[in-house]
Formats: sequence, C-alpha cells, structure tokens
Amino acid sequence: TLEARLAEVRLALQSSNEQAVAREEALRSQQAAEEALRSQVESLEATLLREQAAAEQMQKEAARLAESNSALQALAASAEKELQQLQDEKAGLEEVARAKKQLLLLRHKMYKSRSRQASRMTADVEVQAKNFQGHGGDGNNEGDGSE
Repeated sequence: TLEARLAEVRLALQSSNEQAVAREEALRSQQAAEEALRSQVESLEATLLREQAAAEQMQKEAARLAESNSALQALAASAEKELQQLQDEKAGLEEVARAKKQLLLLRHKMYKSRSRQASRMTADVEVQAKNFQGHGGDGNNEGDGSE
C-alpha cells in the first residue's frame, strides 16, 4: 500500500541522510587530517630550508677555514724557513766569533813572543855593548884592528 511504500521511502531517506551525515563527517575528518599533514609538510619544508641554509653556511665556513689553514701553513713554512736561516746565520756568526777569538789569542801570543824577542834582543845588545865597552871599545875603533 501507499502508506507502507511511504514508510519504506522514509526509512530509505533517513538511512540515506544518516549515510550522508556520516560521509560528511568522514570528509571533514579527512580534510582536517589533510590540513594537519599539509601543515606538517610546510613545517618540514621550512626546517629543510633552514638546514640547507645552515649546511651551505657551514660549507662556506669550512672553505674559509681551509683557505685560512692553507695560508697559516704557508706562513708556518715560511717562519720555519726563516728560523732555519737565522739558526744557520747564528751558527755562522758563532763560527766567526770563535775564529776572531782564536785570532786574538794568536795575535796576543805573537805580540808576546815578539816582545820577548825584542826584550832578549835588547838585553843581548846591552850585553854586547857592555862587552864591547869592557874590551876597550870606546867608539873610536881602538883595539878592533881596524886602524
């Protein structure tokens, strides 16, 4: 009958409405989940961009440090070379100082030796002069057989 048919349609409509409400609820839930995922993706992308920028900055800093390190190594090598040159120069100067000291000692010995020889020669001349005067030598060549 018509009333039974109407009750059937009302039940079908009510069931359809309940299903529609459930689908709408599921759709809203899905949209909320999508929005949450979208927000997470945006947050992760922002984090990724920050980390990429930080990594790029670290690479630049590493390159700068490598360049600085290279310059410092070159400077250290130059300083070591200069130090070696100074040590060589010092050794040379020490050798010169030793040679000068030896020369001074030799000069002192030489002058001392000459001084002794001169003293001996002076003493010999004085002895010869005394001997000459003692043998009648008065400077007139008397008694020397040269007349």
